[in-house]
Amino acid sequence: MAGLPPLRRLRMTTVFLTALFLLFIAHRLFTLIDWDKKAETGPERVPALASGVICANIVNKMPFGVDSVFRGNSRLYFYTTLDHYAPEYPDSLRHHWYFGDRLVQDVPCALSENRCISSITPELLQNGEWSVDFVSENKLLTDRQFRIDAKGY
Repeated sequence: MAGLPPLRRLRMTTVFLTALFLLFIAHRLFTLIDWDKKAETGPERVPALASGVICANIVNKMPFGVDSVFRGNSRLYFYTTLDHYAPEYPDSLRHHWYFGDRLVQDVPCALSENRCISSITPELLQNGEWSVDFVSENKLLTDRQFRIDAKGY
C-alpha cells in the first residue's frame, strides 16, 4: 500500500499534461486556419524600395558627383535603383524631369541589373528648382529635388 500515493500523483500529472497537450494542438489548429485565410487572399505586395540620386557623371555604372546644387552647363544624370520589386509592366518605368511644376522631359527606363539611368542635356537646364520623379504606372517610387545655380558648386 505504500506505493499507491505516488501512482495517484502520476495519474493526475498525466491527465494534466494530456489536457495541456490537447490545448496546444487546438491552438495550433486555429492558428493554421488563420494562416490559410491569409494565403487565400494572395501574397501582400512588397512595397518598392527605390532610391535615386542626381549626379554629374556615371563612372563604372555608379553615380559620381552626387549633389543637390549643380551648374547649368553640364549634363546631369538621375541614377535609380530598385530592390525587391518586380513591376507587372516593366516598360512602364519612367523618369519625369520637372522644372518647377512644368514637365520638361519624360524618359522611359529599361532596368539593367535593377538600375535605371536617365540624363538631361545642358540645353534644357535652366537656373532654378528642379525635380525628377521615378514612376511606375503613375505610382511614385522615388523622387529627388535639386537646384541649378549659375554660381554652381
